Amino acid sequence: MRTADDSPGGIDRDGQVQALARGIEILEHLVAAGGPLTGVELGRRVGLHPSSISRIIGTLTSMGYARKGPGGYRADFGLLNFVQAATSIDAIARARGVIEDFAQQHHGSFVNLCMLRHGRLIYLVRSMAGHETVTATTLPLQQSSAAMRLLVTLGFDEGCTVLSASREQYGWTGGPGLPPDESAAMAWAMENVVHDVLILEGWSGTSMSGAIPLASIDADYPMAVAIGGPDLRMEPDRLRLALHEGRRSVEFALHQGKSPW
Repeated sequence: MRTADDSPGGIDRDGQVQALARGIEILEHLVAAGGPLTGVELGRRVGLHPSSISRIIGTLTSMGYARKGPGGYRADFGLLNFVQAATSIDAIARARGVIEDFAQQHHGSFVNLCMLRHGRLIYLVRSMAGHETVTATTLPLQQSSAAMRLLVTLGFDEGCTVLSASREQYGWTGGPGLPPDESAAMAWAMENVVHDVLILEGWSGTSMSGAIPLASIDADYPMAVAIGGPDLRMEPDRLRLALHEGRRSVEFALHQGKSPW
């Protein structure tokens, strides 16, 4: 007999409605996939029988959040209803001006406020002088100094697990400085945090980047400030100093709602 725990429409021990939780999980996979996913592949990723996937994806399709086409299912335009959330989330609204000002000071480089959530890196604010500031989704975690710095805070074993999931989805791509596997990447990152900052060079193409975690923000998910880009040429000590300044400014903005500059 099926129990509430294994029914896609049941309620689990934490009180979550399973169909809703699975639907959101499916949408996250569709958004992150970058291409179509079959019902079988979605079932494998979320651990559901094809019949359950069919019911949930059918509901998402009828509501305009997913659509079926050649090769499987994709995210659909209904998800654009949630785009305005990027400007209504308090942390993004408060930090945006600070990050943009900081990007002006470091012309030619991206300045990012990032969050590690459910094994994915989210750019809450991504800014470069002369370009539109955006909120963006993840990329292969091993290519990001922000992701690697935040994984260090999780510890070696959990960090390797998250990197393995990223490898399965995106592959292990990068630049000439990228370590050969998850264990080597985590070991190097944990050994090379200096004054709370992790600097990567050549892990993503030939680019250089550095990141520092926010230290005093009470949040459900860890966040970091990062500076990077293919044209970044900065001495490590100077980059560390810049990141400490950026962290202080972002933390002030998140606490006070304004920039100290």
